Amino acid sequence: AFSPAAGGFTLVSVQGDVPPAMSGHRLVWEPVMQRAILAGGHGGGGGVWVLDPSQATWTKLAVVPPIGAARPSVTVEPHLGHVLISHAELHHSVDLATGEVTEHVMTTSPPPLTRVGSVFDPLRGRVWQFGGARPDGQTVDALWSLKFGCAKVP
Repeated sequence: AFSPAAGGFTLVSVQGDVPPAMSGHRLVWEPVMQRAILAGGHGGGGGVWVLDPSQATWTKLAVVPPIGAARPSVTVEPHLGHVLISHAELHHSVDLATGEVTEHVMTTSPPPLTRVGSVFDPLRGRVWQFGGARPDGQTVDALWSLKFGCAKVP
């Protein structure tokens, strides 16, 4: 946790299970339930974990198949309680309440990419993805859009 008053980061004591040591993962904030979602990564099997910062506890969701890809795109749809995880041509949504995983086969999709920037637009109910790297390492500058969930108008 960043604490400007302390002048730097503070190591947090976590209760119970913790995710395995890993790299190449993504950590994103889920604003409705006020928690962090950890997905992907190398070293330790990856998977999807939920951090409750108010209790300093991690919970591993029952994710099948394991999501162990490095540098996935992770997008939270907070109003429906789902997270979309994309890596290369694989797309999974995870229900954050039940841990249920659904694999999605897209009729149109970006080419197999890693390291994609991704964000959920709650006003339009869309996931926006930009850029990424092809398997040969070449980066791309394409913008993709996916209708996901439902639009929430403030």
